Amino acid sequence: MNILNLTDDEMNLIEWCMENMYCDLETDDDEMRDYESIMLKINTARGDVPVKEVNTVHRRKDLDLL
Repeated sequence: MNILNLTDDEMNLIEWCMENMYCDLETDDDEMRDYESIMLKINTARGDVPVKEVNTVHRRKDLDLL
């Protein structure tokens, strides 16, 4: 599904650059939506399917009381 015909190294570089600029983006900005869209397309092209966040419950254990 790699319609741009990018090599794995090129896709890794794009992903690395995007992840490193993540902290410079405003969370409510169009740039953030563009970032998320690009990362989704890269992961889809690689065959990586994003996993939905799972809600977990923390169960207290004896060590938590220390």
